[in-house]
Amino acid sequence: MIPKLKMIKKIRFSYWLCALFVVAFGILGFRYFKLHQEFERYQVHYGQSIAMVDQISEIKDTLSTLDQTLNQITKFSSKLKIIARIKKGMEGKKMAEKRKKQEIQNPPSLEKMNLKAKDLRSEAQTQAAYLAELDEFFSENETLLTSVPSIKPAQGYVTSRFGFRRAPAGQWHMHKGVDIAANYGTKVVAPADGLVEAIGYSPGYGRHIILDHGYGVKTIFAHTSQTLVKPGQLVQRGTRIALVGRSGHARGVHLHYEVRVDDVPVDPSDFILN
Repeated sequence: MIPKLKMIKKIRFSYWLCALFVVAFGILGFRYFKLHQEFERYQVHYGQSIAMVDQISEIKDTLSTLDQTLNQITKFSSKLKIIARIKKGMEGKKMAEKRKKQEIQNPPSLEKMNLKAKDLRSEAQTQAAYLAELDEFFSENETLLTSVPSIKPAQGYVTSRFGFRRAPAGQWHMHKGVDIAANYGTKVVAPADGLVEAIGYSPGYGRHIILDHGYGVKTIFAHTSQTLVKPGQLVQRGTRIALVGRSGHARGVHLHYEVRVDDVPVDPSDFILN
């Protein structure tokens, strides 16, 4: 009788063990099914996220290109405004710098990029209005364009810009033009149509030329090695007028170039369009 009871207990234990195994397998299967569903949903969301990231990147690149284009238009129209002496200032460059600083501090989101797009659209409309104003101005003053010193007078590198600078002795003084470093004998051309007002030599400027372009605009070319025009001669934009040298008070071979409006020195780079 005892061996039979032992056998029954073993069978019951086996049944319970099988039942537990079936239940555990069912639970594990159910959890696997749920995890599989979650994984599929995750794959869908992941694919959507990747697509959204790509779209955001594409929008960001488009906005960046738009921003650069508008900056170029702003810079170009700003120079035209200086030429036309239209007093109303433009804040395009400052706005661009401010936006760039904000982007570094706060990475762009869809909402921010949407606001930026609206900002760029508004700025583009403002630029269009300014350019229309300039077009009207220059249509009425066609001869002004030929008299504006709008090209670089010599090919080389600007080594000293317009504004205050420190002299070797330590004192500060106003640099009334820009210095363009170039090879000795590099040609110097007229940056606009004009009249050769004077050719001379002085201890400071060395061998120099003064061109009168009308409208109160004059240009000066100093430290030349040779002058190729005569006083009273009419020249056109691009005409070769001198050769680069180091005459006068010059520490190296370069061209000192000045632009004066009503005899007041102004920054030549404000007029150079090329």
